[in-house]
Amino acid sequence: MKNAKARSLGVVFKDLMAIKIEENDSFSTSLNKFYGVMRKHGIKQGTWTKGGGRLVNNFEWSMCWESFRNHKILSLDLWLSMSTPPKDLLAYGKRPAVKFKAKKLQKNHPR
Repeated sequence: MKNAKARSLGVVFKDLMAIKIEENDSFSTSLNKFYGVMRKHGIKQGTWTKGGGRLVNNFEWSMCWESFRNHKILSLDLWLSMSTPPKDLLAYGKRPAVKFKAKKLQKNHPR
């Protein structure tokens, strides 16, 4: 049986994984979605010191940030690396005209 903190962090993790990063989202928009989950669950980045400074990146913040970064932000790398840029950015110069015949695949030919 999970303790209360583990159950609570499990709920936070589910909310983080439910965040949808859309094609047109900026990094700032994506961060605001992360911050919304942190606000919902009352998770702060650090604690104030007696001198007015801040100790940052406590366990719960760090765990949430790494989960969000690994599952959401880094997943954009795959999308970005596999996307085709606009036509004017594909290659230098003019595309050469190439004539070729496509071969027909046989019905039982493995693809």
